[in-house]
Amino acid sequence: MKKLLAILALTLSAGMAVGQVTEDFESGTKTAYAAADVTLGSGTWTLTDALLGTTASDRFNGTKSVRLRNGSLTMKFNASTAGTVSVYHALYGSDASQTWKLQQSIDDGANWTDVGSAVTTSSTSLAQVSFVVDLNSPVRFQIVKTSGGTTRINIDDFSITAFGANTAPSITDVARTAYIPEPVDNLTVTSTITDNGSISAAYLRYTINGGEIDSSLATNTSGSSYSATISSELISDGDFVVYSYSALDNLGAYSKSTDSKVFVGTTSISTLRVNDMNGLNVYNNSVARIVGTASFPNGVTSATNMDWYLQDESAGINIFKFGDASFPVEIGTKYTVSGVVTPFNGRLEIVPSSTSNIVNSGSGILPDPTTVVVPSVAGFLASPEDYEGELASFKNVQISSGTWPATSTFVTTLLVSDDGGVNSIALYINTTTGGIEQVGTFDVVGIIRQDDNTSPFNAAYQIVPRSADDFYPANTLPVELASFTASAFGSGAKLVWSTKTEQNNAGFEVERKTTGNWTS
Repeated sequence: MKKLLAILALTLSAGMAVGQVTEDFESGTKTAYAAADVTLGSGTWTLTDALLGTTASDRFNGTKSVRLRNGSLTMKFNASTAGTVSVYHALYGSDASQTWKLQQSIDDGANWTDVGSAVTTSSTSLAQVSFVVDLNSPVRFQIVKTSGGTTRINIDDFSITAFGANTAPSITDVARTAYIPEPVDNLTVTSTITDNGSISAAYLRYTINGGEIDSSLATNTSGSSYSATISSELISDGDFVVYSYSALDNLGAYSKSTDSKVFVGTTSISTLRVNDMNGLNVYNNSVARIVGTASFPNGVTSATNMDWYLQDESAGINIFKFGDASFPVEIGTKYTVSGVVTPFNGRLEIVPSSTSNIVNSGSGILPDPTTVVVPSVAGFLASPEDYEGELASFKNVQISSGTWPATSTFVTTLLVSDDGGVNSIALYINTTTGGIEQVGTFDVVGIIRQDDNTSPFNAAYQIVPRSADDFYPANTLPVELASFTASAFGSGAKLVWSTKTEQNNAGFEVERKTTGNWTS
């Protein structure tokens, strides 16, 4: 969305009154949370426990937005009148839901009263909320966090219309009738559209796989409720759909909702793993459904949050959710997971909104780490993103920097190398995964995870073992698989595999499981 410029360029002092106010937070700079005044395009604002965020985890319509932690965002000048106040808001990063409220003051900030009800921010996509004020006298406003503690929200594009002025339609509550649309069904999207006059027309605008913009005329189903559909004839499994609502009122005022993004049906993990030149995933904030086999258990890397890995035949991905650290995940089991595609510190996550979006889909084929051939640390570092989120194995490595921990402290600074320290990768261990101290050379298996919090996101890759059993004596990982396929064969199954290398391998034992434990 092209951002609107503030209509005033001069600095306004406390007590001065201006007409219509539009603030996009693009012109100021504030990089710390400590309370301070900031001169912006519309005037001076006080940011308390807040800053102007510009990172990949901030949500904004241009290049900046306010990142509000546990404080307030306050005007230090008055608008001469106020018809409506509109604000865009979204969760910062992967922070949990929280609430905030709009307050007004008619005595230059000496006293404040609430405007409307508290607002709950629960989405990582910017959404607009509007408040009717209808005050024909000078007034100023502030936004105050009311719950969520130190979790953060982003605030952007704060606007005040003059009393009695025509306002553009307000578009809210844009929602799909199906969280994951299926290719055999129409994709139906509803919304609430209000205006101080009347709505002349409303449309659902959309693109499929980045093609040309198309639209569907929305139907006014009742009151301020609208509905429109994208025909099932236009979408297929794996299609990427971007859509928004637009509306025009009887006086020609126009508005458009923020974009929503969703993949149709089931999507391969490799399809989601597309980054821009700065290493930021291009499908950020899109909703997708994936199916794969659990390759890394829950509860190993976090004692408070869900944090595990899923891998299909194409790639791997992190499954993350605040809370639910004890949610049961069994390695080797197939799961269907629906959630929001979210990059965090360079790693790619699917963030389900609830555990109901994680479905046990039966037995899967556990990906063997040797199917990801890592010939050397130097070879890995030549293209580390190819392995991010997948099981990998490193052979004949030794500690090149750091000391094996003797306490329960999590360690991320231990480095291992297979060429005397010329090329190294971080080894993440704790009391769950560390086990017995590794001395000399050893082999290690684990998930490749990235922990880079600075753009461009192209560094800080780690190998994260699943348990102490992922450490082996040097050069004892026996088999590198070249291929493995399974297919139905009569009333049974046919397994075919080939190996790239074998060392000290006595043979293979095939196990199966329908229910209960694995059996030979």
